[in-house]
Amino acid sequence: MAEEQSFKAKRAQRIQALSAIEEDVASLLRAAGNSISALSSNPPSESNSTDPTEARKAAFTTNATAYFKLFSRIQSALQTESEALQDEGLIPAKAADARPVVIEKGDPSTNKADDVITAGGLGNLDIGWLNSRGDEVGRRKEEEVWKEAREMLEGIKERKGNTHNGDVEMDNADIEDGI
Repeated sequence: MAEEQSFKAKRAQRIQALSAIEEDVASLLRAAGNSISALSSNPPSESNSTDPTEARKAAFTTNATAYFKLFSRIQSALQTESEALQDEGLIPAKAADARPVVIEKGDPSTNKADDVITAGGLGNLDIGWLNSRGDEVGRRKEEEVWKEAREMLEGIKERKGNTHNGDVEMDNADIEDGI
């Protein structure tokens, strides 16, 4: 019972540490956004300087410095938490050390190779095959756009008549009417 309470206390401590890191990530993103904003055409709102360029430089420097300090702190904290989780045996030190998860179907001693989750649950799915089919929507949309363009040009051609051996002279008004 005491061991279970100790495990729960360690788990709660790790969750609190990760929650603090999450807050730092939000601050990191805020500092990055403020740095980018200082470089944009919108001047910083809190400038005491009469020179907007100097105010932007100061805002950028302040936010960039905060960004890199936060980044370093987050990186260190994540490394510390990762090592703590490895030391406690909650995560393996290397991906190669990870044991496959066995789906228990009845008696675990009778599990077959097919009952093991591999590749993070993807099994024998070939990611290259999946990615090669990922552009189907893009190809369909491209076909639709070409079809609409062809129909628009054919409509302009019909209105102008076929007087130039299949060529149609177009001006901006024709294109705007077709759109």
